[in-house]
Amino acid sequence: MRWFARVLVAAVAMAAAMAAPVRAENIYDVVWDGTLTEDLTTTSFFYLSTQTLGSASASGSGGAGMTLPPLTVDFGIDKGFQITLSAPAGQAIRIVPPGPLVNSVIGLTDVFLVRVSSASTTSGADIPGTIDSVVFGGLIGAEPTVASDSSFLYNSGSITPANGQQFSEQVILELSGPITFQSLTMHFTAPNDMSFAFSGFPMASIYAQSMGIFTDFSETPVAPGAWVSLVAVPEIDPASAGSVFALLLGALGLLDSRVCHRRIA
Repeated sequence: MRWFARVLVAAVAMAAAMAAPVRAENIYDVVWDGTLTEDLTTTSFFYLSTQTLGSASASGSGGAGMTLPPLTVDFGIDKGFQITLSAPAGQAIRIVPPGPLVNSVIGLTDVFLVRVSSASTTSGADIPGTIDSVVFGGLIGAEPTVASDSSFLYNSGSITPANGQQFSEQVILELSGPITFQSLTMHFTAPNDMSFAFSGFPMASIYAQSMGIFTDFSETPVAPGAWVSLVAVPEIDPASAGSVFALLLGALGLLDSRVCHRRIA
């Protein structure tokens, strides 16, 4: 049944692409190779477990996780921008939040964050763009919700680059449990004022975090180990094949309706 899962992922991806096409120049494509950096920060009342999949600095060097690829984007030719994160062929990204690391946790938050920016700092007036869609391919588990989004900040007062424009896109997805997915595609639209072009290594990072607040100051959180990994693409449960088939038909129907609409127009 694995072929069926691949067909489903392809159909949903095609539907999303037709709904909001983006020029190839404005697509930031990241394939995670499984490199992971683990970090645990603690204080007397909270801890932060960070799992970094990848990062990049303006110098072209990586920091934590895999070194993310360079980016070429031109908002003068297209206001649309797309970030894609995917696993290698035949694999999927698995995120299993570690749960409380101490007994006295009174607050626990698990998130997945993607940030891409043309500079580490910005200044001036901010004119936000929009986040148009967040689409998971081959998702198993509860779909994360967008907890925060800072879209395409246009900084008229900045002095670098010389044209006074910079952009920054950061999306925080809140997790409600373990998930497995083959791809994550996020589509954005920059503000009309933006005509900025960028080519090089962005200030970028992709990571998952689990933060807990606790009340017993004598407790010491222990690093949970890796909780983000690459796994083989799961087989489809035959018991759920009916609902999956219906979803596939719906995606194909969306494609057909858009084709017909274009012919009529």
